[in-house]
Amino acid sequence: MKIVVGDVRETQDVRRALEGVDHVFHLAAQVAVTTSILDPRSDFAVNAMGTLNVLEEIRGMPRPASLIYASTNKVYGALEDIVLQPSANRYVPVDRDLAARGIGERRPLCFHSPYGCSKGCADQYVMDYGRTLGLLGYGQIASALAARAKGFGMTVVAWSRSLTPESAEAAGIDYA
Repeated sequence: MKIVVGDVRETQDVRRALEGVDHVFHLAAQVAVTTSILDPRSDFAVNAMGTLNVLEEIRGMPRPASLIYASTNKVYGALEDIVLQPSANRYVPVDRDLAARGIGERRPLCFHSPYGCSKGCADQYVMDYGRTLGLLGYGQIASALAARAKGFGMTVVAWSRSLTPESAEAAGIDYA
């Protein structure tokens, strides 16, 4: 594993980070709703443009790397219909099935705050580049990560060269 410290807004940093890699875990983000309200341009630059920079660098690779991208539940709005209860270190849904499986990706989008908008924009770019490049799917690593991430209010969108809707279903991940 290679970890590169850089700025996702800077294409040369992204290019340097992706040199010689086969798999990309794109976890870079501006994650504070309050910050997105105070400085929506910066929020957009990191989340939407930063993701586009990653996608463009992957697209330019001789053999495009697979991508695992972490999103957020904020693309689904306020989630007022979900009752939460406190646990030891976080809030979890009262509905046990929802707590185990997370929020399905078929839930309608309803961006809340500039943060939800910038992450939603990035989500759409990831899915479109996946479709365009023919790499959209879930791999085994993505399945495990997605199951954990959903418990923390994140969505994982992953590209894999081993796309099968059946493998996504078997892993308990909503396939879009």
